[in-house]
Amino acid sequence: MSEQEEILKRVVRHPAKDDLHISRLPKKTKELFLTFAEDFCGDYGMALKYLLDFTLTFGPSVDGLQAALSEHEQRIFQLETGEEKKPVESRRTLGGRAID
Repeated sequence: MSEQEEILKRVVRHPAKDDLHISRLPKKTKELFLTFAEDFCGDYGMALKYLLDFTLTFGPSVDGLQAALSEHEQRIFQLETGEEKKPVESRRTLGGRAID
């Protein structure tokens, strides 16, 4: 390569940029992610960063709040009706697998 090509390559490609290739991804999951990434103007990296930040940083807090609200709702229902409320069906992945 010529010296000009090397200079252009360094200018065009940011030196700290890393590529991420995901080869095995369920079709529905990919479609959902692409739809979600539209809110980030198609910037897949920022969409992924948002998802990871939210789930790793705020996820445990939100899960704790949901558990507390669910318990509170259960207690109110039991006081009002005198019977146990059936537990809510577990969440499911796009592939149909149940998540507890």
